[in-house]
Amino acid sequence: MFTAVLPVHKGFEIQTLIYPNHDMHGIQIKRVPKRDQGYQVSVRIFRAGIVPTDLTSRMFKLSEALSYDAIGEARRAGEKHGREIIDGDVKDESVADL
Repeated sequence: MFTAVLPVHKGFEIQTLIYPNHDMHGIQIKRVPKRDQGYQVSVRIFRAGIVPTDLTSRMFKLSEALSYDAIGEARRAGEKHGREIIDGDVKDESVADL
């Protein structure tokens, strides 16, 4: 069985969630220029070692103005954004209450 290892930063796990701008049939979900067709990103942050629930985790969506061409690029951006939230570098986004 495959188990994903999530990045851990200062005692928090960062789960990057990646969404295509197209559905599985290639139909455009959002109206974006062709050059911007790609992936959107959200991150879920929770204390390391616990099962994330609505009460024990926080979800943050990266700006919709950002779209990533490749899944790897999107994953790296999500992990970076998660670390910045944990470090307190993102205005109005915090995990202090977890």
